[in-house]
Amino acid sequence: MISPEKIIERQKLRRDILEKCYEIFHSAEKPFTTSEALVGTKEELYKDNEHHKAFHYLMSKDLIHISSSGSKPEKLSVFITAHGIDFVESFYKNK
Repeated sequence: MISPEKIIERQKLRRDILEKCYEIFHSAEKPFTTSEALVGTKEELYKDNEHHKAFHYLMSKDLIHISSSGSKPEKLSVFITAHGIDFVESFYKNK
């Protein structure tokens, strides 16, 4: 059975990730660099199954873009997209 509480927790997790990416993007001093991205290893970003699914859900909705450094240990850079920026800003449109 679907738990309404779990749905709310998952929505909050996705929103928190998006808002964090939004804040990083707009506080970056150098444009078009990894300073505009949430950066970490897979283990740091995908702390558990819920985080892993949240990142991939947001990517599949074109709200974030995830790129890999290809180095060892592999570092991921999570950038908010234009759609992601619009989505976050829509939360505050009528406030």
